[in-house]
Amino acid sequence: MGNTKRDELTRDYLRELDRRLASLPRGRRRQVRGEVQAHIEEACRQLAPEDEAGVRQLLDQLGEPEEIAREAGADLHRRTWPEALVPVLLLFGGFVFLVGWLAGVAILWASPVWRLRDKVLGTLVVPLGLMGVTMFGLLPGASSECLTYGPVGGRMVTHCKGLPPTVGTLILLVLVVASFTVAIHLDRVRRRA
Repeated sequence: MGNTKRDELTRDYLRELDRRLASLPRGRRRQVRGEVQAHIEEACRQLAPEDEAGVRQLLDQLGEPEEIAREAGADLHRRTWPEALVPVLLLFGGFVFLVGWLAGVAILWASPVWRLRDKVLGTLVVPLGLMGVTMFGLLPGASSECLTYGPVGGRMVTHCKGLPPTVGTLILLVLVVASFTVAIHLDRVRRRA
């Protein structure tokens, strides 16, 4: 497939279908997706490459990916209560001897609700959540430490090491915002699933 609007619409449709079929066994997922993809490719051969309206009509006739997945036997309401805890565990679970954060990561990776991109974001953007932010703030180089000596050669000498206070504060703020942003994103994806 190229980079036409038609190809983009088809990719988006198949991506959503894949997400909706996630609860099916791999073989059944491949079978259903293959049949739908073959049908789309066959119908698109009869359309001009720039016929965006024709592709939209074709996809509408096929039906919503959710309907196809339901007919194929996918369990669309497979969300469980532990999945609702994932954003909270990733944010605050590090404060419970790190076990809470690890549990959040385990549930995140085990669940079909989130895509690989979401799972990587949840794991790697601010590892240990707010506990990781707190640990960063306590690191020796995260804030400046100044010592004044003197007089040396007739004047006082100040030696500072670490980050300037404004830089350290800005980094901590970015880490806190990143943690909450990822948690909100994961919760939104979970609610849409």
